[in-house]
Parts: sequence; structure tokens; C-alpha cells
Amino acid sequence: MKENMKSRAVKLFGIFLGAMLIMTIVSRMIVTQKMPVVTTTGIKSESIAHRVEVGGTIEAEKQTPVFIAEGLRVSEVFVKQGSKIGKGEHLLRLDEEYLASVTADAEKELEEFMEKGDAYADGDRTPVFTESGLRVSQVCVKKGDSVYAGQPLIRLDTDYLYRKISDMEGELDSQRLTRDGMYEAEDSRSADALSKQIDEKQRELDRYNSIWDNGGTVYSSCGGVVTDILIKAGDITMEQAVALVSSSPELSGEAERLRRRIDALKKAAEHMGYINSPAGGIITEAALRAGDLTADGAAFIISDESSGKVFTGIVPDEEVEYLKVGDKVSISAGGNARAKDQKISLMTRKGGDGCRIEVPVESDDIKLGDMAELVTTKLSDERYDCLPFETVTAEGDKGKVFYITESEGFLGKEYTVHSASCRIKEETGNMYALTDLGLTPETLIVRTSSKKLAEGMKVRPE
Repeated sequence: MKENMKSRAVKLFGIFLGAMLIMTIVSRMIVTQKMPVVTTTGIKSESIAHRVEVGGTIEAEKQTPVFIAEGLRVSEVFVKQGSKIGKGEHLLRLDEEYLASVTADAEKELEEFMEKGDAYADGDRTPVFTESGLRVSQVCVKKGDSVYAGQPLIRLDTDYLYRKISDMEGELDSQRLTRDGMYEAEDSRSADALSKQIDEKQRELDRYNSIWDNGGTVYSSCGGVVTDILIKAGDITMEQAVALVSSSPELSGEAERLRRRIDALKKAAEHMGYINSPAGGIITEAALRAGDLTADGAAFIISDESSGKVFTGIVPDEEVEYLKVGDKVSISAGGNARAKDQKISLMTRKGGDGCRIEVPVESDDIKLGDMAELVTTKLSDERYDCLPFETVTAEGDKGKVFYITESEGFLGKEYTVHSASCRIKEETGNMYALTDLGLTPETLIVRTSSKKLAEGMKVRPE
């Protein structure tokens, strides 16, 4: 009886365990069926191919810019971009009346500036003096005039000078009579002291007489340029200099700018307003039309066809690292024209505005003045973690990927989802090149999922 009960209990317990196992398996199957189904891929470590494209123009290796004084009205233009021109031929003609008006305004501006007294830079200057107490009747020169040694600078009032001399002679005669009386009275000490005063006044009178003998004219003591006039007609001379003359004057910055402008304006006027080409070649840039006002940039660029062709452009700062002098690149222009394996000859930094690049071009199909493009593809020296586009959730240069880890569960292997952040360095083909991912090459990266994923979620690999 007891053995039957024990056998029956064992049988029931076995049935129970079997039922529980079946329920666990069924339950797991149900749970597993509800899990997101994912496909995975591995991480590839690769150098990335970067395509560089730089726009530019085809220029001659030898170019001649033509500059014209700023602010002049253009009457007629004789050439256009692409025109051939010989040395000395007309480029354009300026409005002569407008040119004369602008020149007069510039000369007036310089004259007013010179009168302010700060037109010349500090340097060696020779002061010109005359006796004090004389009236000026005429100033013969002005600031900026060139003078030679002995040239009249100032004329004095001769009537005023004559009266001055007469008064001094009368004073001297009176003092001499007084001195003679002192000697007669045997007051030698007083007489000797007065004699000294008489001698000093006589020397002063001699200087005034010398001025009288020169016709009351004050002459320049050296050749040069009058940099300052310190007196005007009607003034009474004093101990200070009446003028300053420099043998090697230097204009201050603003005065020099005005002088150069006036020289340029007068040069244009010499040719009746015509601006002629300084060289022969092709007009590759023409910035002016009839009615325009000239600006401070080049009005024309004249290119010498025989000097060779060169591509010039500006490489953005973020692309500079992919190029260097000596690299071979392709230059294309005008649709089908293309020159392969052209070498970069020059790269010059432009501060924060990128880098100027030059590439000599050997191609009969590419012409001067063409808009062109430099194209090359470079493999990076560094290797990057590369993943297909669909594996990365991208926001700007930041990204997120999901990956799975494997572990042993009660009924077998389990797969759990985790996320990792990264930075996107570049797009190459159909893949992202990533940095800062922090995963090993063996890590299984989620490529597709049947459901939206979240950190810690259990999934079922396909």
C-alpha cells in the first residue's frame, strides 16, 4: 500500500515537473516571440576617402593689373573681358571735365592741409631768421614751395625799416654826446659803461643797415622745401624764425596720400583722359563700364597668354589638411574640358580666410578666364570606426548607436541592448566615419530592428 502511494507520488511529481517545464518553454517562446528582432553588423576600421572640391579661375602666370585713381567718372570703355589688346592701346577714357574738377578739389584739400602746420613729418629743418621789430609787407613763398639758396622768402616794409634805422641813429648820436660829457667831467667809469651800450647798439644798427642794403628782403639760407611759414604780411618780426626750410622733407601720411593722388590725376589729364594698356595680352578682368566711378581696386587685369596658365582658388580652412604642395589634382572647366594629374605648386595662408592655392595647368581645352574647379580624393592617414548609415542616429556631428551583449540565462542565451554615443567625422560612401565610439571591433552593432529600442531591452537576433 505504502509502495503504491510512493510510486504514485513520484509519478505525480514527475508530471508536475514536466508540466512546469512545458509551461516555462511555452512562456519563453511567447516572450521571445514578442522581443524585437534585430540584425547586426560589425565595426570596420578603415581610412576614409575624402573628396575635395575647390572653385577658382584660370589665370595667366604673368598678369598686369591696371589701377586708376579713385573716384573718376568713366566716359567710354573700349575693351571687355576676353578682348585682346596691345601695349599702349586705349582701355578707356575718363570724363575730362570731371577729372579737372576732382584734381582742383584735391589740390585745394592739400593746400588747406599744408596750412594746418602738420603736413610734414618731423626731420631736419633749417630755420630762417631776421631782425626783430620789423614789419612784414609780403610773404613771397608758401608751404610746400621748393626754394634755392638766396631766394627771397619775405619782404619787409622799407618805410618802417627806414624809420627804425633813423630812430636808432638819433639814439646813438644822443648817447655819444652824453658819453663825451662824462669824459669831460672825468667820470670814466660811467663813460666806459655807456660806450659798451653804444657799441652794442651800433652792431644792431649795422644789421638793420645790412637789411636795408638788401632792399628789405629776407633770403633763404639753403635750398630745399619750405615746410613752415611762421609769419604773415602785417606781422612784426620777433626773435623766432620766420620760416623753416628742409633739404629732404618727408610729407606726413595724409599729405603724402593727397600728393600721390594729385600726381595720378595730373598723369591721367596729360593723355586727355585716355588710360592706355601698360602691356599686351588678353583682358581677363574688366571691372568698369561707361558711367561708372573708378574704385581703388584694379580696373583691368591683362594676362600674358605666352606665360602659361594657372588655376587659382581659395581652399576653405576645414579642407586645407587634405592638400599639400606637390599633390596631383584634376582641373575641370567649361563642362568637358579637364586636365588630370596637375601638381599643386603653391599654397599660401590668408589668415582666417582659408588658403590660396595655385596649380599650373597644361591643357589646350582650358582657356584663360574660365571658371574652373579643382577636384581630388584623399585617403586619411588615420583609421576610423566605420558603420553603415542605418546603424547611426545622427544629429549634426553627434551620433548614437545600439549594440547587443550576450549572456547566459535560465533557458539559454539572452541578448541585451545598450547604447553608445559618438562623433561623426565624415560621410564616406554609405558609411559614417566615427570617433569616440569606445567599442571593440567584435561588438555586435544593431543594424535593423523590428521595434523601437531602448537601453536594457531584451532582443532576439535574426
